[in-house]
Amino acid sequence: MNRRCIDTWFFNPVAAKPLAFFRILFGALMLWQVVLDFPLVTQQYNPDTFHFSYPFFSFLKPWPGQGMTLHYWVMGIAAAGLMVGAWYRLCAFVFLVTSLYVFLLDPAYYQNHYYLYCLLAFLFLVINADRVFSIDCWRKKYNNQAVPSWQILLLRAQIIIVYTFAGIAKLNPDWLHGEPMRMELAMRSYIPYGEGAFRAWAAQWMTPFFTQEWFVYMISYSGMVYDLSIGFLLLHPKTRVLAFILTIFFHSLTKFLFGLDTFPLTMIASLVLFMDFKLPRRAQLPKWTESKKQWIALFVFCYLLIQIIVPLRHFLIPGNCLWTEEGRTFSWQMKISQRGIKRCDFWLKESENELPIKVDLRKDLNPRQAGVMALQPKLILQYAHYLRDKFKAQGVKDPVITTEVILTMNGRPLQYLIDPQVDLAKVQYPWFGHATWVVQLQ
Repeated sequence: MNRRCIDTWFFNPVAAKPLAFFRILFGALMLWQVVLDFPLVTQQYNPDTFHFSYPFFSFLKPWPGQGMTLHYWVMGIAAAGLMVGAWYRLCAFVFLVTSLYVFLLDPAYYQNHYYLYCLLAFLFLVINADRVFSIDCWRKKYNNQAVPSWQILLLRAQIIIVYTFAGIAKLNPDWLHGEPMRMELAMRSYIPYGEGAFRAWAAQWMTPFFTQEWFVYMISYSGMVYDLSIGFLLLHPKTRVLAFILTIFFHSLTKFLFGLDTFPLTMIASLVLFMDFKLPRRAQLPKWTESKKQWIALFVFCYLLIQIIVPLRHFLIPGNCLWTEEGRTFSWQMKISQRGIKRCDFWLKESENELPIKVDLRKDLNPRQAGVMALQPKLILQYAHYLRDKFKAQGVKDPVITTEVILTMNGRPLQYLIDPQVDLAKVQYPWFGHATWVVQLQ
C-alpha cells in the first residue's frame, strides 16, 4: 500500500462526534448489561464448582468469596467511566480486562454479543473517543475535535463484519427451508411477552402469524437479505436513511422476539458511526512519521484480516458445524440452529468388565452448564476428563467414561452426537479439525 493510499484511507481528519456518541451509548448499555448480569454472578461463577475452560485459559478461576461481586462492581464503574469519558483510556482498559476475564471463565456461558462487547472494548482502548463530550475533554482541555479516519473505519468495519458473517451463516439448506425460524416462532406463538400495554398488543397482533408458512419464510429470508445487504446500505450515502430505518425495525423486532439483552440496542446505537458530521474548521491532526503511519495501517489490516479469517475456519473442517460445533465459536452464527436434547448421560465403569454406573451431573454442573455441554462435544470431553481425574483421585485405577448424548437439530430425527462406544477418558480433541468420535449429522 503506497503512501497516498495510506493517507487517504487512514489519516484524513474526520469529526470525532460519531466516536463520542457511540462511546456514550456503548458505556450506558454496558452498565445496563452489568446490572442485568449481576443477580447471576454467584450462581454462575461459584469458585467451589466445576467450570469449563477455553484452550490456554484453564488457569482462570472465579474469584473466591465476594470477589466476583466486587469484580462486577469494578466492571460497572469502568463502563460508567467510559460512558462519561472520565479517565477514558484507563476505564476502557479496565472494562476490557474485566469483561474478557468473565468471558473466558467458562465457555458454557458464551454469547456472540459478549464476544462483540470485548472486541469493541478493545477498539475503544486504541481509538480516541474522548475528544468531545467527555470529562477528559474538559479536564485535559482538548481543542481538537477531529480524529484520523482509520478509527471510524475500524469500528464501521467491525459492525459490518458481524452483519455480513451472520448473513453468510444463513446461506444453508435448513435456513432456506425455514428452519429453525419455523420452530422458534411456533414456540413463541404461546409464550407471553411480558408486561406492558404495547407488548401485550403487539403479541396479540403478531402471534397468530407465527405458525403460518408465508410468515416463517418471510422472517427467514428477510433476515438473511438484511444481514447480507445492510453493510452496503450503511456505507452508501444515498441508501443510509433506508438502512437506518431497516436497522431500527429489524433489531426492535429481534428484541421483541428473542430478548438478547443489550445486543439489539448496541447494534442500533452503532448507527451513529455511519452518520456524517461536519468537520470543524480548525480541525487538525498531529503529524505522524511515515513509520508510525505504516505501523497503524498494518495494525488495522491485521485486525480486520483476523476478523475475516476466524469466522471462515469452519469451512476447512469436515461436517456440519451447526451440529458438531467445530469452528463455530467466534463466527457470528446466531439463531441458525434449534437443537433438542433427548438424553445426555455419562457412564462410569471401573474396568472394562464392570457394569456401568450413571453419573449424577447435578453434583458438578448447574442447569445452564449441563444444557450447553450436551450440545458441544468439546465440553463433553472436558467433563469426561474431569470425571476421569476425579474418579482416579477416589481410587479407581482405570475409569472408563462413556456417554449417551442423543439430540435432534432443526426437526431432524434423533441421533447420537457422540459415539457411545468410545471411552472418552482415553481420547483427545484435535487442535484443529474433526474429532472422529463425534458422529456426523445424518
